[in-house]
Amino acid sequence: MSDLLITILNSQTGASDAIALPPATEISFLRELAAPLVECSPSDPIVFEGRVLSSGTLASNNVVAGSILSVGPAPAATAPPAPPPAAATPTLDFSALLAGAGVPNPMAAPAPAPAPAFSNPFANLNAGFASARGPVSFDNMNLDQLMESNPNPEHFVSLLLSEKHLNCLKELKFHNPKIVADLEAARGDLNAAKGVWQAHIVKSSISSSFSRTTAMAKEREMEQRLRTNPMDEEANKYFGDKIRLKNVDEQYREMMESFPEAMGKILMLYINTKVNGKEQIAFVDSGAQMTVMSYQCAEKLGILHLVDERFAGVAVGVGSSKILGKVHLADIEIEGVTFQMTVTVMDDNKGLGDKNMDFLLGLDMLKRHRCSINLAKNSLDFTTGNIRTSFLQEYQLDQNKGGTRGFDPEAANKEIEEAIANSLKENKKNDDNDKEKGGATPMEGTEDDAKK
Repeated sequence: MSDLLITILNSQTGASDAIALPPATEISFLRELAAPLVECSPSDPIVFEGRVLSSGTLASNNVVAGSILSVGPAPAATAPPAPPPAAATPTLDFSALLAGAGVPNPMAAPAPAPAPAFSNPFANLNAGFASARGPVSFDNMNLDQLMESNPNPEHFVSLLLSEKHLNCLKELKFHNPKIVADLEAARGDLNAAKGVWQAHIVKSSISSSFSRTTAMAKEREMEQRLRTNPMDEEANKYFGDKIRLKNVDEQYREMMESFPEAMGKILMLYINTKVNGKEQIAFVDSGAQMTVMSYQCAEKLGILHLVDERFAGVAVGVGSSKILGKVHLADIEIEGVTFQMTVTVMDDNKGLGDKNMDFLLGLDMLKRHRCSINLAKNSLDFTTGNIRTSFLQEYQLDQNKGGTRGFDPEAANKEIEEAIANSLKENKKNDDNDKEKGGATPMEGTEDDAKK
């Protein structure tokens, strides 16, 4: 028998969570499971269609897929209002005459309405939730919208595997490639695919529930220890870390709201040059003491024969690099103006620290020609020659320099898919080895603990 996808709703706070459970799930276990999911007390009653579910299973209480179960403390019973006291003065009774004339008696007290039984204020939602509404779909739908609009797993899976929402499938594959692989394997059988998705929901819900339960139990323990001993070192560290993480999270949210560009990639400063008449992109680095070039770059530009090996040595900075020698005078052309520079040639194996950084303009060159890095205008300004050259944009740089020139999205996607496939094969191989050794997976152990 397939699992039932139900929604648990906290009638006080409005918090809700969807979970798929077997029809044979006991109400007592559901009450314990709902406590961390919607932040209620394990003793709070569960109400379904006006009935308090105190015992039995989901199936025996007629809970079906799509049902909404309300959890919350039972409202206190209110006493009916006391009847008004009888009048002290005698009055004339014209009720018989009024009744004979067919006129209602205005003095007659209305019949008291029967006291309503304890009911679920959200019971009427079950009918709409479980109605025969079809799948909800619209153009440019993302994965979150698809899940929120289609709580029915059959509708969700059918749309997820359709050609119209391939972007949602790719989004899910990015977050959980294993579940997508299982869904793809069951693409021809909708019931099988639905079962795969429901099993994933059950495992995720149980894992999340027990994680929250463990966290709540840990916090209660630390609170008790702190009440007993305000100087408890572990308890103070626990709440100190909790406050610190909260502050970090608040800073992160403020940063994402105020300047989210801080999470983006920062493009380094490159300019176009000509060295010895040949085009060469140069990296501008005001933190480098001298202008350096790799052995291969010097060979390509035809200045390797000018290297003075008497200046060979070792450059020491973050690491150490081998210096092959120095070219004392080399011509570099920028924006049509030719300058002279001194270049230190480094060994390729232990050269610039980055194989893609083959030519670097250092502080010696920048100070000699009184250069100014103008970030407002995105340019490098030379006082000597009175010229300005713009820093290169992403589309002007190859991928190895942080740009997008030559980028092939199809090849990149194929590379990612191959990496995911290899990872899945490796995971499956490890799972098979664990089964041969008789070991249970962590999730299986969690479910066994949940049943206990």
